[in-house]
Amino acid sequence: MSAEELPAPNRVGIGERDPGSDSSHPGTPVDPADRGAREDRDRLIGAPFLPPQEVAATPVSGTASVVLDSRSQVSEHFRILATKVRMLVSFDRPACIGVVSASAREGKTTVSIGLAHALTRTVATRVALLDLDLRRPALAHSLGLGKAEGIGEWLDNRSEGIPLRRRSDVDFVVATAGELISGSYELLGGRPMLRALEAARQAFEFTLLDLPPLGPVADALAVQDHIDGFLLVVRSRHCPAEAIQAAVSRLRVGMLLGIVFNDQRDIIPAYYNYASRRYGKD
Repeated sequence: MSAEELPAPNRVGIGERDPGSDSSHPGTPVDPADRGAREDRDRLIGAPFLPPQEVAATPVSGTASVVLDSRSQVSEHFRILATKVRMLVSFDRPACIGVVSASAREGKTTVSIGLAHALTRTVATRVALLDLDLRRPALAHSLGLGKAEGIGEWLDNRSEGIPLRRRSDVDFVVATAGELISGSYELLGGRPMLRALEAARQAFEFTLLDLPPLGPVADALAVQDHIDGFLLVVRSRHCPAEAIQAAVSRLRVGMLLGIVFNDQRDIIPAYYNYASRRYGKD
């Protein structure tokens, strides 16, 4: 089982951003050449997904601002995680991976965002992040995208397709959950959703699914036969070990790709303070 430790997001300082200084920082305008490459990639996207709509890179706060800042220590951990994830799945076909946790507030949405961003900067050019936590969606708020129709409306037959949006300062596309709906387990396991996941494989090298926690509800289990596996986000000192074990036991054997150990305050910051002083000085 592969595991990657991430430092506590609120322990990493973020300096003021200069929008014109580096294209890897949030808020930076996209280079015209990069925009042309995006348009070429977008032509591969088909139904039920709608063509991506670019939205302004509005300021984000909290953990999302950390994981999207390529200067932060956390971003380096996500680049390592992206490389490990690439090795965990088949190179023969596009990957579809669910990001889950045992309970709420473990950081799975933050990890989903950070991994999607890191994948586009390391091992892939076509990455989609889908918010399938239809009961308690957080992706739109975390990325500053605002309220809009999403996957929920499409599954409820109230829209013609699944809208895709992309912040102007990142390369991955996002399908938000949209309006809260009932019967999410049945909808996630239904034929339309499975058709959407197959269409995502055709259009993207990596599709990440931000799914509900395994402990409280069974929604994530509805898609496990149609994805490559799960990453389990475990927040340090947050969820009892027994609850984590119970959550993992709900997955089919072999479906757990690895564990992302999040918010480890005791080890990583001290190590990085030392490593950053030593690197390049010997």
